[in-house]
Amino acid sequence: MKTHRFSLLLSLLILVGVVLSGCTGTSLTNTWPGVTSTEKMIYLADKERVYAIDASTGAETWQFPVKRDASKPFYAPPAVSDDLIVVGNYGNMLYGLDLNGVQKWAYNSESGYFVGGSLILENMILAPSSNNALFAVSLDGKELWKFETNNAIWATPASDGQLAFVPSLDHFLYALKLSDGSLVWKKDLGSALLSAPVLTQDGTLYVSTMSGDVVAVKASDGSVLWTAKTGGQIWATPAQHEDSLYVGNVAGKVSAISAKDGSILWQKDAGSPIIAGGAVIPEGVVFPTEGGTVIAWSHDGQKELWRQTINGKLYTTPVVPGQKLVVAVTSGDKLLQSYNLNGQADWLFVEPK
Repeated sequence: MKTHRFSLLLSLLILVGVVLSGCTGTSLTNTWPGVTSTEKMIYLADKERVYAIDASTGAETWQFPVKRDASKPFYAPPAVSDDLIVVGNYGNMLYGLDLNGVQKWAYNSESGYFVGGSLILENMILAPSSNNALFAVSLDGKELWKFETNNAIWATPASDGQLAFVPSLDHFLYALKLSDGSLVWKKDLGSALLSAPVLTQDGTLYVSTMSGDVVAVKASDGSVLWTAKTGGQIWATPAQHEDSLYVGNVAGKVSAISAKDGSILWQKDAGSPIIAGGAVIPEGVVFPTEGGTVIAWSHDGQKELWRQTINGKLYTTPVVPGQKLVVAVTSGDKLLQSYNLNGQADWLFVEPK
């Protein structure tokens, strides 16, 4: 067991080294499930299928596509609006579905994988791609514009309705005009950016980097407000609760950071590498680990609320539909495991035969 875990961690660290090198044209991608939720539904992208699952019971509602192709898997978290689901695959295709899982349109980017989830806005979709490009697509699947960086884009952009904020593996955070994709500013944050930024109402962006930093950036001009160092590479978006940000890193450390000044409020050792982001619940924050443990801490870090162990590897940020916490599993005996917010196991979802 220790040897197996070491080999997995070594593989991750080799991948980290390649990403940190900043080389262009990388085809490296993640191969763990992508999950999104609403109050009532969970949308899961895994291998050649996209599933819609009832959040209260774990029952499958539908799956897409009807004809599956194992050579073009889905791993990007589906994006969901009131009447549209957008999901991309590793075969250059971006699909628009209705809420019943019926295809409305398909957009072919011609090259590159859709690793990160798309962002659905009022009049367009922003889709990041591994071919170094952000695609702006209309709500009916027509390309509006394209912006190219110097390396892959794995992260979902953020937007304030006027600008798109785009993290890239080339170390830069870009601000683009939504109207035409033109560059407003760009900021070198010193390391590959793999995860979506958090954008607050006061115009601050919080960005994780592969060098182990969380950086606060002023959205209007890209100036850095503060930098917090966690001591290990960060793959995921910070989870925010009030004035605290929570991140885990490959060293297995969970850090609570002050959103005001970047000071470290507390740190905990999860005992295993953390690739996923944290999920905020009313009493605290929950992190899954590569070793299969799910741990909940109180917001102030003074108390471990609960922990559970899953047979499998946990690389996907949990979702919290209603009063449940749902964890996606890689290389295990199930695809999803649901818990109530007190950590008691509820339903599970296995891969259909």
